[in-house]
Amino acid sequence: MPLDPAFLEQIQALLEAEEVKAEQLEGYGKDETDEWQFVPELVVVPDSAEKVAAVLGVCRRYRDWE
Repeated sequence: MPLDPAFLEQIQALLEAEEVKAEQLEGYGKDETDEWQFVPELVVVPDSAEKVAAVLGVCRRYRDWE
């Protein structure tokens, strides 16, 4: 399922451009076991605890597993 454009807009509004990665994401979707590999649609690298909390708040509003 593609990202909701409103979700992406909110994330981009919270973070600086260099903290939001939407291209060349292959290296972010795996661990050292190579069992679980996927390409994420978005990677965020917030530079403060406050931004992490804000991003998680947006994620919580858009979660789809309820």
